[in-house]
Amino acid sequence: MNELALLEFLHNAYRLKEIKRTGWKLKGIKNPESVAEHSFMLALMALALAKPLKLDAGKCISLALVHDRQAGGKLQMRARQ
Repeated sequence: MNELALLEFLHNAYRLKEIKRTGWKLKGIKNPESVAEHSFMLALMALALAKPLKLDAGKCISLALVHDRQAGGKLQMRARQ
């Protein structure tokens, strides 16, 4: 990944805290969690459950942190507009 691509990735990741999860918004949930909040909680769950389930914690946490990346970048942003 070149420097520009890395900066763009980090900038987009930073903005995930501003993007509310679309499903909650569509269901009329007041104060829905952001994509960043959701991913953070999932990463904590992955950390807590990986060892008891004999899974690779690093892989589980990595997947948890980026699993909504595409949704955050495209689908979730449409709901904000």
